[in-house]
Amino acid sequence: MMTNELKQQEHFVSSVQYQPTSADLIKVITSDCYQLERLATQYKQAYDWNGALACLYEAKNNYRDIDDPQYVVVALRLSLYLQGAGKFEEAKFELQSLINELDTIAELKMRHHSDDKDYGIYIESTKNNLLSEIFDTARKIYKRENLVTESNDFANKASQFRLSQQANFKYLQEQRKIRLDEWKIERENHLNEYHQQSQKYKATNQLRFLIWVGLGIVAYYIIKTYLRTTQ
Repeated sequence: MMTNELKQQEHFVSSVQYQPTSADLIKVITSDCYQLERLATQYKQAYDWNGALACLYEAKNNYRDIDDPQYVVVALRLSLYLQGAGKFEEAKFELQSLINELDTIAELKMRHHSDDKDYGIYIESTKNNLLSEIFDTARKIYKRENLVTESNDFANKASQFRLSQQANFKYLQEQRKIRLDEWKIERENHLNEYHQQSQKYKATNQLRFLIWVGLGIVAYYIIKTYLRTTQ
């Protein structure tokens, strides 16, 4: 299944989006994303699901505001926490939102490869990897909801996209090796050309030195002869 075809499908039908209450947001005592993720873990361990969800919600939005693709990792974690808190519909909404934002996420992750001739493959590889992670998360969530058939279906999709990503990765590795070999050959040619030019320059300088030495000797004998004849 191609990623573009997959995007046209709605795999996780839900219209219920999680929104923390004002009381929940009071528990968000920092704006630092890393600290928010740690705080979410602490709230979960204390069985305070509302606090944990509010922290992950804020961390996800903060990452998104600065165009940091880490928000995908947090969004997947948030969907798992939502299911754990008994908010299955909200968990599905998060998963579908990630699929809807697939192009944007892939471009954020691969922006440093935007000038690469294989940019399209980098994007496709990133999408395949993201979809594998999304469907694997869905597998866990649906399994916990005792929806075994759906869970197995998502497991198959995750495996399919993982294999596609591995094929993308192999191709990119091969292309990198080809470009590296071409660069090595080009570098070797430049070094050989430089060596040849250096040798030519050295030979020219040696010839000039010999000519000047020869002229000096001739001048010496001319002067010496002249001095003898004038004595």
